[in-house]
Amino acid sequence: MSAIALYEEAMERLGRGDQVGVAEMLKHEAVVNAELIEQQITESSSSEPSSDAEQLQAFLAAHDEANERFLALGFAVIEYVGGRLASILTRSVAYVIERTAQERTGREQRPGAAAVVVGGRLIWALSSYAFACDRVEVIASLARITIQPPDELREVTAVFARRAFRYPPALGGNAGNSYEHYLNWLRETSLVKDRLPMFATNLGQVFAETDLLLALRMISHVNHRTYSGGVSTETIRRLGRRFGDQRQRPALAALFESADEELNERVNASWELVEFERDRFWREDFPEPFLPVPGRGK
Repeated sequence: MSAIALYEEAMERLGRGDQVGVAEMLKHEAVVNAELIEQQITESSSSEPSSDAEQLQAFLAAHDEANERFLALGFAVIEYVGGRLASILTRSVAYVIERTAQERTGREQRPGAAAVVVGGRLIWALSSYAFACDRVEVIASLARITIQPPDELREVTAVFARRAFRYPPALGGNAGNSYEHYLNWLRETSLVKDRLPMFATNLGQVFAETDLLLALRMISHVNHRTYSGGVSTETIRRLGRRFGDQRQRPALAALFESADEELNERVNASWELVEFERDRFWREDFPEPFLPVPGRGK
């Protein structure tokens, strides 16, 4: 069944209140994606040597359909359902993401390194759709996912703090490359192109907002300079408005694990460590600080 057909079935089930049926469909697709990752890692490890680019292309192509089917169900849940089913979405994402962290991902190409790209494009796609639907609480829920890959034995790592997703070794360890890959892959899915025209039209901007938000969240956790390909004056204005929206602010505070009265200062501190292509902009185009702080002006 195609991703669009799966999306239509999920919508029909939700329309008649069959959340249990959709939950089972979602869990099934999570298992399919996880098993495919494990299968591809095993097959890639034992196959004849090939170039890094060929290995990466083959690995990702093998996951295109399964990833899109998972997104079809995830998008339906994000837009139309909350509560228990949204929690099952987070658990399902965690189940898949755990499989992307089974092997060390040093600078050299390995099957596990390609699997990280699969995980990254799912995370960015789901977070972008949640932002498009003003469902920031979904992003906050995804932020609670933790993983413990073999190369980070010190402690578990929050999924949005895992540098490999933003700087995947398989894409040259370059956050600009991952930004373009995640965005272009999502844009070219039939689900987005043919079934979600409003999302497709606004994808570039909402993806930029999402990437900057996730960069700010990552910095708040690891306190390291982090690149975002989404920085622009328009992105900053739009994201700033979200932090001023009292309907979205509680979920944003939860995302940053911050009390409401401390949220702006925490985000401003993260903004100081955001890296972007500064030569493309005049510095005065950007607000200093990023968000207003009571008693300090803007």
